[in-house]
Amino acid sequence: MSKAKASILVVDDEEQIRTIVSRRLQEDGYTCVQAPNGSAALNTVSTQTFDVVLLDIKMPGPSGIEVLPQIIAQSPETCVIMATAIVDTQTAIEAMKLGAYDYITKPFDLDDLGMIIEKALLRKRSSCDHGSDRVREVEEALQESEDKYREVVERASDGIAIVQDLIIKYANPRSSAIIGYSPQELIDTPMPNYIHPNELQKILKKYKRRLAGENPDSIYETKLIHKNGDIIDVEMNAGLIHYEGRPADLVIVRDISERKKTAEALKQSEQNYKTLFESTLDSLVVVNAITKKAMLCNQNFANLCRADSIDQVIGHHVFDFLHPDERDHILTTVIDDILDNCQRKILDFHTRKKDGNEIWISAVGTRIKYHGETAVLISVRDITERKQVDGELKHTVTELERSNADLEQFAYIASHDLQEPLRVAANYIELLQRRYKGKLDDDANDFIGYAVNSIERMFNLIDDLLEYSRVSRYAKPFTTVSSNSLVNQAISNLKASIDDSNATITQDKLPNVTCDESQLIQVFQNLLSNAIKFRRKESPHIHISAERTDSAWQFSIQDNGIGIKSEHLDRIFIMFKRLYKQEEYPGTGVGLAICKKIIERHGGRIWVESEPDKGSTFYFTIPDKGNV
Repeated sequence: MSKAKASILVVDDEEQIRTIVSRRLQEDGYTCVQAPNGSAALNTVSTQTFDVVLLDIKMPGPSGIEVLPQIIAQSPETCVIMATAIVDTQTAIEAMKLGAYDYITKPFDLDDLGMIIEKALLRKRSSCDHGSDRVREVEEALQESEDKYREVVERASDGIAIVQDLIIKYANPRSSAIIGYSPQELIDTPMPNYIHPNELQKILKKYKRRLAGENPDSIYETKLIHKNGDIIDVEMNAGLIHYEGRPADLVIVRDISERKKTAEALKQSEQNYKTLFESTLDSLVVVNAITKKAMLCNQNFANLCRADSIDQVIGHHVFDFLHPDERDHILTTVIDDILDNCQRKILDFHTRKKDGNEIWISAVGTRIKYHGETAVLISVRDITERKQVDGELKHTVTELERSNADLEQFAYIASHDLQEPLRVAANYIELLQRRYKGKLDDDANDFIGYAVNSIERMFNLIDDLLEYSRVSRYAKPFTTVSSNSLVNQAISNLKASIDDSNATITQDKLPNVTCDESQLIQVFQNLLSNAIKFRRKESPHIHISAERTDSAWQFSIQDNGIGIKSEHLDRIFIMFKRLYKQEEYPGTGVGLAICKKIIERHGGRIWVESEPDKGSTFYFTIPDKGNV
């Protein structure tokens, strides 16, 4: 039977489907007639014979199942092909039992429909075999198709459910995972039980509109309630189907909780950055890399540009507030260099405003992407005042350094020049003492003794003053040496004092340090000498140790001497500050000041911890690499 001689009746309540199917079948060479419902189909079959009838199962009025037996009764040789929904295959099987030749699922592919019609026409010679073998064959095919679809649904990553009269008729495993109930717990329970109360009316309204034949938004976001009480954000897609002969909702649910959290976190992050952008003290502007115009700025930048609002800056060339002679150079330096050579650049530059006033600006440029375009984020700060303060500070430091140098030079010269007249006075007093020995009364001898002692103290004071000035004047380059060797040299220099006082000095294994060797020996020697001098009745016991701190070695010299009152702990490092009378503990009060100056030259610091009658521990630090 050729296509030109084959006639087909297309029965469907949707005019668009009838028209599309008929047009395609006519293009393939078939003769087509349309019927909008079951009643019209029966009337047409009663007056005209057809080779094939494409019959929709679900239609208003008599359904396809209801008119099928009557069509077969009127035209037993006609092959009836049933059009059915995917989830309505059971009805299709029933139709096959009633005598239908085959079925096709809606929405169907027109090429597939053509193949089924061709098969039907080939089988027509055998009167469209309605025997039990054919029914069994079709049932098996339908069952295989249903099994395939069910496997897909069961393994789907989205939740899929069938809801009829607001009662859940089917739920796949993913639906259960989303809201925490097992499929058995969900089946035959009301769908509204799992919808957030604030969302229920919206969902019911959409459901009623679908039943009324309207086409509301099929994809929307809503909230479900988990078994544990948590609120779950989901994306829901619902569409009307036929299930077991009646309308139902096919509902697809996707858990978007993590997506919502991510979006909220991104929104919060953007808000935080916006707040930071607006609240920072710096002037910020985002500049288009091509046009050199402002794409975004904060109010501080608008103020710097002397604009009334941010809108007056956006879309204009940045740095318009600068003098034209300076602007192009700065734009090239800040923007083009970043785009061509680096990701980020920091620079300070001296320029002029439009009014001619000079200004110092610090700019930090960073290459970024803004709204998909290459841009540069520039942080601008007016540092004119800071530069002025820095200049004044540098001048002050220079003057201070010059003053200190002058003072050191004065101290050295004065001390050196004082020695000669003091030496003359000492010689004359010594001559007077020898020539008139035994010829003067006791008072005169005492006076001569006082003069000798005073001159001796003056010599010592001058020597210490010269020693203090030499810390800077005769400093040597730093070298790396063993601290133990420095301590041993200091102990050797003090051998007489150690023997006289019966002092015991112990030391741990000390580190190598980078220092001025002779100066650090002097520090150890001064501190050990003080520990011996300021002793109690028992013999001195002194211990030297060191430990590593963050970036330096911390040395400690601990003794069992007379100790120091807390109010004197700082003043003992000041030149000429003595705590005791000369008769009690002789000295000039310069030794600890020398130690302080040496340690500070090495980049460290010195301090003491002490209690009266419990001894003292002097600490000082030496940077690991001898930072000067």
